[in-house]
Amino acid sequence: MQNGENLEIENPPSILVVDDEPRVRELLKTLLARQGYEVWMCGSGEEAKEVARQETFDMIVTDLKMPGIDGLHLIQQIKEEQPDIAAVMVTGYATVETAVEALRHGADDYVTKPFNVEELRKVVARTLNARRLTRRNEILLSQLDAISRKLRGNRQYRSQEPETVNGTSNDRFSKISNLNTKLSSFINSRQLYRAALDLLCPEVGVSAASIMILPEGQDHLVVKAVFGNTNSSLIGTKQPISTGVSGWVVRHSEPLLVNDIRQMPLFQHGRISQYTSPSFICVPLTCDSKTFGTLNLTEKQNNSVFSDQDLQFAMPVAAQIAASLRNCYRYDSLRQNALGAVQRLVQMLNSRVPFAEEHSQRTTDQAVQIGQQLDLKDDELDQLSLASSICDIGNAAVPDQLLAKRGHFTTSEREKVQRHPEYSDEILKSLGFLDGERAVARHHHERVDGSGYPDGLTGDDIPLLARIVAVADSFVAMTSHRPHRRSFGIEEAMKELRKHAGTQFDTRMVEALEAAMKAAKVEAEEK
Repeated sequence: MQNGENLEIENPPSILVVDDEPRVRELLKTLLARQGYEVWMCGSGEEAKEVARQETFDMIVTDLKMPGIDGLHLIQQIKEEQPDIAAVMVTGYATVETAVEALRHGADDYVTKPFNVEELRKVVARTLNARRLTRRNEILLSQLDAISRKLRGNRQYRSQEPETVNGTSNDRFSKISNLNTKLSSFINSRQLYRAALDLLCPEVGVSAASIMILPEGQDHLVVKAVFGNTNSSLIGTKQPISTGVSGWVVRHSEPLLVNDIRQMPLFQHGRISQYTSPSFICVPLTCDSKTFGTLNLTEKQNNSVFSDQDLQFAMPVAAQIAASLRNCYRYDSLRQNALGAVQRLVQMLNSRVPFAEEHSQRTTDQAVQIGQQLDLKDDELDQLSLASSICDIGNAAVPDQLLAKRGHFTTSEREKVQRHPEYSDEILKSLGFLDGERAVARHHHERVDGSGYPDGLTGDDIPLLARIVAVADSFVAMTSHRPHRRSFGIEEAMKELRKHAGTQFDTRMVEALEAAMKAAKVEAEEK
């Protein structure tokens, strides 16, 4: 996995620089050319559109304010012709509104004048790298789809044949294809580790297994997941790649089927006693000709010996695990880029609204506590934590005077403020956030009786995480001091939530918050 700022490609990326000021164009060209990029220059949006019709670029870096076609509409129009082009907006008007508009019109990131050379370098490299990873993902998914179609074709072609092919029967072809289809859908590595072992091991009759990963630039494998009889305390433990069976497999990028390790001189120098069973399978996780981990099937049910058939089953599954993991890592890189853009917006919003940062943090804490009371899985809690921290990002598009207003809103003002969930959804969508996170941002002001906004959803049609955040957000708002009103005490706020449970709030979420508050009180008293 490549660092987000190190772009490794054969040909230098081509960048189209657009600015109506000649000195700025020349400065940008000089700075970018020093980084090894091929730079083209245009002095207007109209000229840039004409050049873009004749040439394909990896990135456009454009000024916001220009005569004729401005930067916002230029990006929008060029992306209609070149949808894969990366876009960075340059502006001397560093406001939240301009940043939001840039993202809404398709910009991947933005920099402000006067230029900070290091910031410009990072933004350009990071954005280009994200686009490269996106293209690789599309190629990878296409390849996985082709493999899946081929497996289905093989299964249909052999549907009339009772014999086996390379030790794999028609039934096993079907199982491998179905299993790989399921594994290809994951974009979260932690979920993938667990699912891979949970799906594979019963099919092969395995009672103990693990997945080990070689971190980038490291010389040791790390246990990421275990199954069955394997001690869960092993998760996180490290093994040098210079030792053991997994180390040998990583170094040689070859699978091993071991009938009896006690009869293998190659490993006699190691501690044979560390292996719970003398027979096991170890398959490399390899993608793009790079091995970065192992799939270890370490114990067969009833202590029987692993067979060639077991190995033939495990190998294509390991290849799918590796491909899906690489996809997860690339998605993580893209996600970090998107988070970076959102966090800068959040910082700008916090500077406008003094209490916004504290409110966001407290809402996140309360939402997670509710989620824990509901026994949400770790991955759901992670998504809840992230979504609740950025769900009000759409306030960046609401005028300052409305965010700071102390009195009642007019009808027109209320309508503008109540559009912020839609703005949040729009911003997060443009940055590639997951549907679940966008749903929280869009629907955390819905009410279970249907009187909320923006879509008037009712009951369970409101996403679960959004119903959690609705309660947490209201509780924090009531118990926080504001210049125009006093804060509620905890019991007073809870009384208000209970009063509106079943109409504004989901009753179960209110009860979960109350249980969380009681648990916190008991814990505090015991200290």
